[in-house]
Amino acid sequence: MFPGGKCLYTTRQTKAMTVGADAEALTCPAGKRWLVFWGFITNNSGQAININVEITDGTNIIGGILYQAAAANGATYGWPRNDTDEPAGGISCSAFPIPMEAGQVLNFRWAADAGKAGNSYWYAYILEV
Repeated sequence: MFPGGKCLYTTRQTKAMTVGADAEALTCPAGKRWLVFWGFITNNSGQAININVEITDGTNIIGGILYQAAAANGATYGWPRNDTDEPAGGISCSAFPIPMEAGQVLNFRWAADAGKAGNSYWYAYILEV
């Protein structure tokens, strides 16, 4: 049975890159639940940097790592992952969709680098119920 609800973020999202650490935080609103099915993150910052996609409980305690990598410039990474180098604490592809409760946060993070510029991109297929 497939739950009702609405799909969020139905188009690619843009994140402007700065020389500092950049992040996009999506918080599941009060009274809602999210089912996170899949997504991607790109690094178009002009530099090779570390990227992370993770779920927190709102106080930066990691609830699950969806993706973590040393990303070459121009690279796009999709999740869930199905490879042999998943990070410790990583969520396997067999666990999707991932349920998120109100207050939990889906974070996209691009590490700091003095040469970063331009735009990077992210997408998450989320069903809000």
